[in-house]
Amino acid sequence: MKKIKEIRFVANITGENETGKWDVYGTDLGVPVYSPTLERMYFLFGDTFGRGEVDSSEKSNWRGTVAGYTDDFDFTAGINWHGFLADEKGDARQLVAAHYSPNADKVERTKISQGGIEIDGALYVFYESINHWGPYASGLWYLNFNGTLKSTDGGKSFEKVYDLTWVEPTEDLYRLEVAGRLATETMDMQPSGVEFDVKAHIAPGFGQMYGCDGKDGYIYIFGRYGGRIHGIKVGRVKKENFETFSAYEYLTEFKDGEAVWKPYREGLNAIIAEPEKAEVIPAPTSNMSVAYNEYLSKWMLTYYYPGEGINYALSDTPYGPYSTPEALLPMDHGELMRGIPSKITKNCLYGGFTHEKMMRENGKIVPLIVSQWYSLAPETGNPNLGKKRYYGSRMFEIEFE
Repeated sequence: MKKIKEIRFVANITGENETGKWDVYGTDLGVPVYSPTLERMYFLFGDTFGRGEVDSSEKSNWRGTVAGYTDDFDFTAGINWHGFLADEKGDARQLVAAHYSPNADKVERTKISQGGIEIDGALYVFYESINHWGPYASGLWYLNFNGTLKSTDGGKSFEKVYDLTWVEPTEDLYRLEVAGRLATETMDMQPSGVEFDVKAHIAPGFGQMYGCDGKDGYIYIFGRYGGRIHGIKVGRVKKENFETFSAYEYLTEFKDGEAVWKPYREGLNAIIAEPEKAEVIPAPTSNMSVAYNEYLSKWMLTYYYPGEGINYALSDTPYGPYSTPEALLPMDHGELMRGIPSKITKNCLYGGFTHEKMMRENGKIVPLIVSQWYSLAPETGNPNLGKKRYYGSRMFEIEFE
């Protein structure tokens, strides 16, 4: 692997000055999704809050999964925003409705996207339905399912692709019932009464999903269980069969360096039986992206390694086998504190997203989008303020030798 020559902070990409005009003050993630049809880059953000989140300890205009976009592919100074997919007021709109039930109810806390892809002019957005958050700092959250939205008008409207629903395995029959109900309710964007076989869609480790075009006729999906303590698994489907759940096959292991793929239920059952054999990146992992890097002549998988920083691994194929992961942006790197108030005592890093269309010099320079939140409570004297006060996404550049 080539050595890293330099790590540079580029800019904040969200916040009052950057995205406040769309009422995006506090948010996270920023997963890039390229539209070849519009020659546009979308960026998918997670839980998003408005001005009130800055001015008080109250959550304001809470939306899960919003999308900004730019048609400017010069990222040397950050993102030149051209707009957000907006509502009638001009605020960034949430792409899929959520219950926002109390955490203790264990129904649905929020819906957050971890990735998307455009295929033949149709924009698809994957999203996780979060049943509830686990204990603070546990790295755990529990999912109902991963769903898929589709837009054929550049994001002006979306519909749900019901067959593309990956239900998180659980022994909790109540949660399975919740998953089935949420997947067919009016609030999930289609009339209720849709027939949906929950058991046929049980898919271990694909509750959080990222997708990419493998340039070999296949669309690859990279999945994780809820939380940050599991490894990364891979499925794939022929591009023309993308919307057919039963057409997917899953990588179940490597034998003598060769991937073993098994179709649909056989593949998913094999993963249930021996989940660690199917991991292309071992646990723990979180927030990932996969892109081809021409400078490195490899596929590059980036992800957050909890407590350590952003890692990357390389492979000759999009599905692996991947090299031993190495640090791309360590948690303790000095550039991560650039622009953060000196009195801040907590600096939490996660994310780690890039795209080949964002790279410069054929991939020698890799823009990397990360999220950080840090508490202002010691500075303000208000213990209720801080978890979201500085809560946003930033861009760094990684330059290889």
